[in-house]
Amino acid sequence: MKRNSLLGLCLLCTVVANAQLNIQSGATFLIEGGSTVAVAGDVTSASAITGTGTLLLNGTALQHLDMKGNSLPILQINNGAGVALSGSAVVDQNLDFVSGQISLDTNNLSLAAAASITGYDNTKYIVTGGTGQ
Repeated sequence: MKRNSLLGLCLLCTVVANAQLNIQSGATFLIEGGSTVAVAGDVTSASAITGTGTLLLNGTALQHLDMKGNSLPILQINNGAGVALSGSAVVDQNLDFVSGQISLDTNNLSLAAAASITGYDNTKYIVTGGTGQ
């Protein structure tokens, strides 16, 4: 009986767990070209994400992105519940929409001079309802 209870508890923890990414100040986080780091939870980064790979936000509940003004190469949004910007961010190469919106609230989302936005339409876009630009 204890074994079944323990197995059930482990299974519940696995189902409830939400993958998050937290990058500390001074850390180096590199996503190589052709690679994707998929995150189903929130992302907080006190350092720039380098490389030419993709940070994919693909949760099923509202996700928060706080880059603390740092940059990331490619940001892909694939979350019908949306993404809320919790701190300013800079996209160096591409902001790609697969599903959902990104809400700026009071934070700024900047695109580098050569960056592009792809995949947007009337259901996939940037929401500028607050003071964020």
